[in-house]
Amino acid sequence: MLTEKLLAERESLQNRLKEIHEIEVAHKTKKVLPRLKKELEGKYFKYLNSYGNDSPKWFLYLRINKVTDVYIYSNGEEIPIVECWQFQNPEGRFEIEVDNTRTGLSGYEEITKREFYSAYNKMIKEIEKIPV
Repeated sequence: MLTEKLLAERESLQNRLKEIHEIEVAHKTKKVLPRLKKELEGKYFKYLNSYGNDSPKWFLYLRINKVTDVYIYSNGEEIPIVECWQFQNPEGRFEIEVDNTRTGLSGYEEITKREFYSAYNKMIKEIEKIPV
């Protein structure tokens, strides 16, 4: 009987802690999201991509159009959710995605608009060389 009471109390406390955590995250998000929007929207990035192991590597380029949300973990880590357009040229293929949602930017390096469009124009020139 005592065990049932303790289990019920534990469950009640765990539920309350969850509610408090959700309130804290909502409060932090109200502060963090505007800052991330200012820091990231309109910025350009590249990521060294591959199919894994010893396969060839290439850059994936992206431009952030909008920061739509952020995950804030209990350790304070902020993971932005972004809408972006991106392109890459892996092993002779051409990939352009104009409406992509990405979670996090770990491993991405910020680059200039000039570097982004230089890589994009280079890929377009390669596409134009393809006999039709």
